[in-house]
Formats: sequence, C-alpha cells, structure tokens
Amino acid sequence: VDVSNPAAPALIGSYTTGGITPAYIAMDWPVVFIENGTTLLSIDASDPLAPALLGTDTAPDFIYGLSTGDGLLIANLTNTGAAVYDASPPQNPVYEGLISAAGSSQEAVVVQDVAYLAQSSYGVNAQDLTAPWAPADAGYWTGPNYSYAVAHGAGHLFVGNDFSAVTIHHTPACLEGFEPNDTPGSP
Repeated sequence: VDVSNPAAPALIGSYTTGGITPAYIAMDWPVVFIENGTTLLSIDASDPLAPALLGTDTAPDFIYGLSTGDGLLIANLTNTGAAVYDASPPQNPVYEGLISAAGSSQEAVVVQDVAYLAQSSYGVNAQDLTAPWAPADAGYWTGPNYSYAVAHGAGHLFVGNDFSAVTIHHTPACLEGFEPNDTPGSP
C-alpha cells in the first residue's frame, strides 16, 4: 500500500500466501517475513508492484508473533517459547535455536543481541542471543500484571500489560538482570 498520500492510500501490489490467513508480519527491508500457521514465508518487497517469494521454513510450533532486530528474526510460538532465526540470508532464514519459555511468548523485541519476551503471567524474560544457537537467560522481570506487549525506544523498554504501560530502564548491564523504573521516563 502506497501511503505517500495518507488521506488516500493506494494498493500497488500484493502477495497471496495461500492456506491460513497471516496474522503476524515483520520487516527487515526489503524482506517481509509472514507467518502462515507453522510456515514462515520470506517475501522480497523491493519491487512493491511484484512481491516475490524468497523462501519458506517450518517452525517447531504455530507462530504467534514475529519481530526482527540485529539481523535476527524471533518467531513467538504458541506453546514452546520462541524460535530464533538468523535472518541475514533472507531467502532462507536459518533456524538457530529455541528460547524455552514459561508461559506463552506473546511478543518480543531484540536490542543489542538481547531478546526481551513478553510472557503473559510470567513477566518479561531477557535472553542473551550473542550465540543465537544457544540462547541464555539474561534476566527476568515480573510486573504487577500480565505482560502482553513489549517495545523499545529511547533507551527504554515499554511493556503493555493488563492495566497500564510500564517503562523499564534498559542499559547494557541488563545481562545481569534489568531493573524496573518506579516512574516512567526516569533515568
């Protein structure tokens, strides 16, 4: 969709996935990663008039969310945690390893080789991905409510939960665990 005129977006191209209606999409331009049940599709969108399939992979479980960062693709899985892929060969993302997670992995964000997974009643799990084939626990934070969404910006993690959004201070020292801020926006 061309949004150069936000008042009148125009459809300029499409790609038919076949099978299950895709619910999760992540992008590492010009590659679009699309979930199709347990199938991960890699689409070349460099020519938006004619998006083309680059490759596919079968995930270990149903995909429940996708995110990209630092050359990695994280596929949140329904019952088994999250799959880590090396997304640098976009035509064939390479499955690297599995992040075993308590609870279901709702959403993830990757920041400087650390994946932060929102895991509903289990809070936010930080995983060191410097060796993506062997994800390692790097910290854990349980908030006052269920954690469903996580985003990163301005050096902070923002965690969406049942009743509020909680800002968590993010520093490189997070590999020792990460600390919650008492006041959103504080250093």
